[in-house]
Amino acid sequence: MDESKINAIEMKHLRRIAGKTRWDKVKNEDIRVITKQEPIIERIKKKQLEWYGHVRRMKTSRITKKVMEARSLTTRRRGRPRRKWINQIQEIGRERGKTLEEMRLMLRNRREWKNWIQEEPESAPDT
Repeated sequence: MDESKINAIEMKHLRRIAGKTRWDKVKNEDIRVITKQEPIIERIKKKQLEWYGHVRRMKTSRITKKVMEARSLTTRRRGRPRRKWINQIQEIGRERGKTLEEMRLMLRNRREWKNWIQEEPESAPDT
């Protein structure tokens, strides 16, 4: 996911909604306060975690779960391995202070999982 491009487009639209231009030299954080919007990247990450928890709790007979847990029987091609979706989930968990195994244990309790997803992670300042 190319976060910088997504953030740039998001801020372009939020500035337009707020009626501000770059020449007004209003900080991105202030634009977010004016428009009352959380960063779209955070919303995407929350939705990815919600989907991960949903699929992990599915019965093993469901096709969606089978696809997520499927492993290729062929050898991979030369070069850098392709990025897998589970790696993205693992990275989001690491940003929030949990390992993949800790997340698997936590998502058994739906309420605890939902509360953890809704928590605001400590993130770098938005520029």
